[in-house]
This record gives sequence, C-alpha cells and structure tokens, in this order.
Amino acid sequence: MSPHPLSRAVSSILCVALAAAAPGLPSYAAAAGVVRLHATAPQGPAMTALPVLGPGAGPASVPGVSVSNLGLTSLLDVSAAPTIMPPSASPAALSAARPAAAVAAPRVSPAAALQPVTQEVSAALESVGELGSASPSSMSGLGRRLEAALTGAPAPASSGDLTAPISDPMGELVPHGGQFARPAGDLIRQAAEAEKVTPAAAPPSVEKQPSSPAPRGDDAPFWPKLIASGLAVAPAAFLSWPLLAAGSILMGGLVLASSLALTLMPFLDESSPKILRALPGLAVAGLGVAALASGLYWPGAFAAVGGWALARYGLGKSEAPEHGSLGSLSAYFGGVAALTLVSLAAATPAGWLAAALPYAAYPVASLLWLHLPSWVGSGFMSALLTIPVSARGLVRVMTAVHRDTVLLERLTKFSERHWNQSRWNGVWLAVMWTPIVLFEALKWLAGAALGVYVAAVQAPVNFLWGASFKLFPRSKAVVYLAEASRFVFDNLQNGKAARFNPFETKFLPLANSPVFVRRVLGSLALTALQLGWAAYAVLGAPLLSLAGLMTAFRRLGVTYDENRHAPSSRRLNTKDSPGDKPTEPTDPPPAEPGKPPLAPKLIATALALVPAVYFGLPLVAAFSLKTLLYASLVLPLAAMPFMGPRTPSFLKSLPGNALGWNGLVLLVSGHAILAGLIALLGGWGFERYIASLDDDDNEKHRFDAELGAFFGALGSAVAVGAAWMGLTGPWGWAALGFAGVTSPLLLRHLPQWVFSGIRGAFRPVSKAIDAWHWGISFWSNDTKFIHHLLDHARYWLNKSYWNGVWLSVIWVPTGLVVAAEFLLAAVLGVLTGLLRAPLGILEGAYQEARPAGKAVIFFREATAGWLASAEGSKTVLDKMVGPFKAAMNETAPVSGRPTLKAVGALFLARLTQLLWLAGVVLMLGSGAALVVGLVRGVQAARAPQK
Repeated sequence: MSPHPLSRAVSSILCVALAAAAPGLPSYAAAAGVVRLHATAPQGPAMTALPVLGPGAGPASVPGVSVSNLGLTSLLDVSAAPTIMPPSASPAALSAARPAAAVAAPRVSPAAALQPVTQEVSAALESVGELGSASPSSMSGLGRRLEAALTGAPAPASSGDLTAPISDPMGELVPHGGQFARPAGDLIRQAAEAEKVTPAAAPPSVEKQPSSPAPRGDDAPFWPKLIASGLAVAPAAFLSWPLLAAGSILMGGLVLASSLALTLMPFLDESSPKILRALPGLAVAGLGVAALASGLYWPGAFAAVGGWALARYGLGKSEAPEHGSLGSLSAYFGGVAALTLVSLAAATPAGWLAAALPYAAYPVASLLWLHLPSWVGSGFMSALLTIPVSARGLVRVMTAVHRDTVLLERLTKFSERHWNQSRWNGVWLAVMWTPIVLFEALKWLAGAALGVYVAAVQAPVNFLWGASFKLFPRSKAVVYLAEASRFVFDNLQNGKAARFNPFETKFLPLANSPVFVRRVLGSLALTALQLGWAAYAVLGAPLLSLAGLMTAFRRLGVTYDENRHAPSSRRLNTKDSPGDKPTEPTDPPPAEPGKPPLAPKLIATALALVPAVYFGLPLVAAFSLKTLLYASLVLPLAAMPFMGPRTPSFLKSLPGNALGWNGLVLLVSGHAILAGLIALLGGWGFERYIASLDDDDNEKHRFDAELGAFFGALGSAVAVGAAWMGLTGPWGWAALGFAGVTSPLLLRHLPQWVFSGIRGAFRPVSKAIDAWHWGISFWSNDTKFIHHLLDHARYWLNKSYWNGVWLSVIWVPTGLVVAAEFLLAAVLGVLTGLLRAPLGILEGAYQEARPAGKAVIFFREATAGWLASAEGSKTVLDKMVGPFKAAMNETAPVSGRPTLKAVGALFLARLTQLLWLAGVVLMLGSGAALVVGLVRGVQAARAPQK
C-alpha cells in the first residue's frame, strides 16, 4: 500500500531539512576531485573515466562525462580538471598528474560557461533539419557533433574512432573484457532507419490523443486535498449540530458520519483498503435510506441512489467515461451535494440561502448517476421508452371515431354547404363545431394520460426487462420478462386491432348510416365504447401486469427472438382500421351562395347583445360619458347582421368609429392600456375593412368581410366593457384574452406601414442590448483574461483533479459575473431601447410608406446618434481602458494564469468603466444624448443625398 499523504508530507519536510543542513556544494566538489578525466589517448578522442581501485590491482577506468568540459567546474569548485591515467598508475601518480594551470584557472559564470555548448548544439540541430526525414549518415554526424559539444573532445572522423577496445578494462570486475563506447550517433541512426520507410516519404502524422485522466490517488499536492476535505466538513459543521440539538440523533449522527466519511475521499487511492474507499458511498446511502424512512422522499432517493454510485466509484467499478477530471470531480461534488441536500431538508434552516441551495444541489447530486452500472441505465431507458409507445397506443383508441367512420366527412360536407350559402351561418356553425373540437381534444388528452398511467404500472417489469437484457442477453430471464411485458402490451397499448375493433365493428354500420338518427346513435355508442376502454385501461393495467407475470412461465421454453424479446422491438400496429369506410357521403352537394337566412342573423344579434346587457345595464345605472360611448359601440354592432349591401357606408362604419373612440378615451384616461390600444387599432382596421367592400364586386368576399368584422368588433367590445366596469381578476383577463384572440380579424386590415413601424420598435431594443453588453463585458470580449483563466485551470487540473475544488472558488464567481453582466445588459437595453422605440416606430413606418423621403434619414440617424452618444460610445470606453489592456493580457510563464499585474489592471479598468457608466447615465438622464441624436438626424437629412 502506498504511504499515506500525511506521511509523504512529513517525509518531504524531513528531506528539505536534511538538504538545508548539508555542508553545501564544497562537499560535492571534494567528491568530484576523485574523478579523473580528460586523458589524452594516442588514437581517438579523449575518454572520461572514473578510477575504481580493485583489490590488488590498478584503478579501472569507467567512461563518463567530463565536468570541466561541461563548464561546471566553477559551480562545483573543482580546482583541477581530472585526467585519465593508465590502469597501472599508483595513487601518488594520480595525485601528481594534476595540471598546475588548472589551479590558477579563473572562475567563470555558469551562463558564460554553457553558452558555447548551447550554440554548438543549436548549430548541429539546424544543420540536420527535420530529424524524421534525415538520412542515417546525417543522424550519425549529428550524434558525433553533439557528443563533441558536450564532452569538449574533438569530433571523430568516423564512427569507428569511438570503438577502441580495451584489454582487461576493469580487472577482476569484468574478466572477459568488453567495449565501453558506441559509435557517436549510432542510436540516433538506428532510430532513424527504423522509422524511415522510403527516402522521400514524409514522416507519418501522429494524431494527437486526448490526455488520459489523472489516476485516483496520484501524487497530487497536499493542500488541494486539504481544501476538498475541509469543504466536505461544512455540512457537519453547520447542519448536523442543529439536528443533534433538536433531538434528531439518528439523522444528525448520519449527517456527521457522512460528512466525516467524505473528508477521507481526497486522501484515498486505489491502494487504499476497499472498506475505506467504499465508506463515503455507504455513509451517503445510509443517510438517504434514513431520509426515505423519515418522509423526505426526493432528497432521500437522490442520496440513496447517489451513495450506491459513490461506493461503486470508490471501488473502481464506475463505468462512466472519465474525461480528464470529470469522473473524479463528479463523484466528489455529487456526494457533497447529496449530503447537503438531505441535511437541508432535515434541518430546514431559515434564510434565503438555505432555501436556494436545494435547487442547486439537485442537479449537482445527479452527477453521481454517471457512476451507476450500465444495466441501471438500460433498465431506465426500457421503462421510459414505454411511455411514448403506450401513449400513442391509447390515443389511437380514444380518437378512433373520426378515423374509422365517415362522421367527420359528413359533418364537413354539411358545414361547407351552409357556409357557402351564407357566411352568417358561420355563427351557428361555430357553436356546433366548438364543443365537438373540444371533446375530441379532451379524448386525445385522456388517451395520452392513460398511456402514461399504463407505462407507470408496467415500469417495474420493463425496468427489469431492460436490466436483464443488458446483463444476460438472450437468457431465459429476458424471455420471461419480455413475455410478461408483452402480455400487457398486446392486450392494452397495442390492443386496438385485437381487442377494441371486434366491439367497434358492431356499431360502425350505425355510425356510417345515411340516416341522421342512426348516425347519432352510432356516434354515441362508439363514444361510450371509448369511455369503457378508458375504464378498462385504468382497472386492467395492474391486473394484466400480474397476469402477465404468471402466464410468462408457460413461455419459458420459447426460443429467444430479437424481434419480440428485445426491449426496442415494441412497435404499434398502425394498420388497425376495422374495415373500409364508405367512399362517398350521400349528403346533397353544397349549395350556391344565396340570400342570408334570418336565423343566423338573429343568433349573431343575440351574441352582440350579451355584452350590452352584462356591461351596459350597470353602466346605465351609473350614467356617465362612458355609458354613451359603450352604447354607441354595442347597439350598432347588434344591428350589423341586418345591414345589407345597400346600407350606407357611414352606418356600416358606426361600430368601427365607436370602437376607435372608446379605445382612445381608455388610453387617455389610463383605465386600461392594452384594451384601449386593441380597441383603437381595431376600430381603425374595422373602418378600412368596411370601406374595402364598396370597391369589391365579389359578393362572397363581402360576406367574408362582414363576418370577420363582426367577430373582431365583438371581442373588442367585450374587453372595452370589462375595462369600463373595472373588472379585474380571472374574468377581466379572460375578457382581454378574448379580445386578443379576435383582434387579428381587424388588425390584419391595417396599412402595411403600421406593421413595419411595429417591427421597427424592436430594433432599438436589440441594438441597445448589444451596445450595453459590449460595454459591460469588455474585459471578456476585448482581452484574453478569461482565456488565460481557462489555461490556468487546465494546467492545474492536469496535475491533479483535486485542484478542481479550489478552482471552483475562482470559476463559480467568474461564471456568476458573466451571467450577471448578460442579465444587466438585457435589462438596461430594454429600458433604453424602449425610450427610442417611438423613433424606431416612425423610422419603420416611413421606411415602408416613403422610403425615399428625408424623414426616413432623419429618424434613422437620430436613433443611431442617440445610441452612439450614450451606451453605444464603446470607442470612448476603449480609449479609457486602452492603457490597461496590454497588462490584462500578461500571464505567468508556467501555468498561464493572469499575473498579479493583470488582475490589478483589470481592477483599474473596472474602476475606469464605472466612470464611463456614470457618463452614459448622465447623457441619458440629462437628455443630452437625445439632443445629440436629433442634431445628427437634422444634419443627415439636410445633407445632399446621392
């Protein structure tokens, strides 16, 4: 087992102390004095050797690197360069061989001593060029030059110069002799020959592989682990003691134990005992089980499942891919979040922070699910994928009437005939179609809800089916669970053809009958049959599930079939029609347009009188100007269905004029802004709508126009009446909603430049948001400060994933600052953009109405100048913070983090930014920015245009 991090830290401190107490570099110089190098051989380069005194023999020479030739003599305080001596030399001779010139050699600095060597090595590498494509001879020459540069010996003429054999080189230590040197560059030449395929072939491109994740228990620094351990203590320090003090010994003790167990997690590695590695997960799982028993279902479930996953991670059984530090940090932060979640739910501390933390703890705690077994994910997917299949199967039954019968076709033909006869028939046709559409929508929603319910009942069996399919594919367990689930699926979700159609076919002749009474009876019977199927689904789902588990035993001998026993094999039978429908309804063909009948007009008049009675009578009781205004609206509207083609245009326009005046008074008096705006614009659209009828000879289009104008004005009349009555609450919002739904029938007839102006109101808002964002977030957009923070985070995460704990102290506030800047820019942009919205509306309107006029230029340039002199003055901000940008981009050479100078420059740039913001607020608040914009607009409009 590897030593505990505490012991490693103590060992490191002891080593530092011993190094500090050592005699220093002179002792190493004395040790180097016994090395004898640089002997002049008669043939070949100088060899370096270390004298080894054998028993009764001369010293043996071990080739090495000369300290003096490397220029390190002055560093080691070696007073003389050692020389090589023959094996028979005595110790006295060795001492006498010391050159006198070496004693008087002047001291040189290490940089000056190493500079010639560095220049020679650089020149040698540049002469060869690309190593991967160099020839073996070039590689050999490179090796000789590098050896000559490092040893100080003259470069040999050939590789054979370095292969001088030595007779009895080490005496008794090497009895058979040997050879101590290899040709210079021999290893480099062999490597080049092994890698080289053809002389002209380019070196193979090696795809960069992703960095492997840091292993658990790596030799990471001690202090990140200590920080991570301290963070895990926080729940115990702040939340366990209130539980213990309140008498909750079990929950408080489990919170304390789980917190202490998580403190061990940073100090555990793969060599730690398994019980210690699994202890944090077991503690969190036990806390989750206790929370479930206490009624804390969601926090307890997250902690129980998460504790299991955390224990698997500790034991090294996690199947989640760990990209860099993701797997390890997800386990740690997920465990702390699960512990915090249960602690907050059990202790229920007061304060906004305690109320907000669970919302952040849930997603963080779910990170532990990455470490669950793969069969758990397969089981969940099998259960979840049942939901859409089950919902579609039940919906097909609950909406079978309009697919399997001709009732919808007959009703459509009937409606077309009366619609073509008179558009006013649309009033009672709408009354007929509205409940039918609502009832069909309710049946569709009921089918979807029943499908979800049946899938929930089947969830345990389907989960086991998916899990066993992952663990034991093609096994008997898979066949058994598949047959059990298929029993419910075939008889309920996919049971329309086999179970529902036999009953439906008994009533289809009635529903498809040409006789109206028989059709009504058939449709009622089919609806009752659908309601019975809904009851069958509610009551039969649990019973069918139990029956499926029992009947599946009889199918154990069935051979595994991929198309039946795989969880993904469930398919709905969409060809479930019980038979062919009649090809053509027998109703008479649609009638030609004719004189509008009286009945639909009376119905339309009655609809218009409803708001007149409901809102008008109370207004009459409190007689005032609004009584007259509202009466002038609803009374002409009630008479509108009886206005024919010969009715004067001013009478037809009375509802529109009254609607516009009601809206204008509402806006001026401030009673209801939205209702007044809808009424004002709707009245204008009504007038244009009716006026267009005089120029249209198409009687069919005239009917369309009159009906649309009536319903549009009716919706606005309801909203105006509710506004005059001061109706609030749900009914007031319902009246306003009804007006909003029907208003497009009138607004669609407004001039096109109105819609262009409305679109133009949004342009200043979007431009203001962009301008504020570029100004507020200049430090992240215009500098590399945040990119350097990313480089710094990658550097430390590559060293140890536990550095992610203290890096979160940097990145959580940074992320919050970036998000806050975006939200602040959005809020300020909406506020200042709405100030310029009137100019944007006028610009858009004139752009559509008179695109070549000077008014377009004036409003466009005035809006742009207003923006540029306020929050759009980014160039002013750039000049103010320009002196700090270069310093903000400075980084540390190793980790890539922003330097202290960069942080200080950012702080000063932020202070300067406050001055810019103050100037923007002053320009906006004083109106100076508006004046600048108007002046710029006048100048642009007066300038000669191309």
